[in-house]
Amino acid sequence: MFGKFAVLMPVLLAAVLPPPVCGAGKDSPATPSRKPIVCKWTTLQGMCYYYDGLKVDDDQSMKNIISPLKDPEADRLLALSSSSRTAGIGFLAGGTLFLAGGLVLALDNYDSVNRSFNSTGAVGLVAAAAGLIGDYIGAFKLVQSRTSRFAAVQRYNAIAHGDAPTSWGLPERGIHADLLALKF
Repeated sequence: MFGKFAVLMPVLLAAVLPPPVCGAGKDSPATPSRKPIVCKWTTLQGMCYYYDGLKVDDDQSMKNIISPLKDPEADRLLALSSSSRTAGIGFLAGGTLFLAGGLVLALDNYDSVNRSFNSTGAVGLVAAAAGLIGDYIGAFKLVQSRTSRFAAVQRYNAIAHGDAPTSWGLPERGIHADLLALKF
């Protein structure tokens, strides 16, 4: 009788005790762990991004890595980066054309005897000034693009490491406040 009791006792204990005590319900990750995006700064290329040892150069590759998170903040930052880059290139191209055209027009209409510009030369100077402003805006938009891309990567890494809540509980301060506070 003691033999049957010895066999029956572990079965009863396994049925009565909760699974973590028995070891039946071991913790397993619900989602596979994500690999971080590594950021490296180089003097000639600026900020470079690597995922799983491969360099990520274009916007589509970065979007393919970050968008499966389904985090609206990271997606918004990537979209802002892409649109700012497009606008920056447009402003730089247009500004450079206006600058060069305005300078050619102004120098072509310069009267060296009177040391003055005629009305067409003055229009050329105004066009060159507008081109400089366009180049400045383009450079600003390109910097904004890189900053937004970096913020999206930092957001991805924070979520991948479990340091930031996902889309249903975004942090109150936001990623830009963390960047300004130098919390990387």
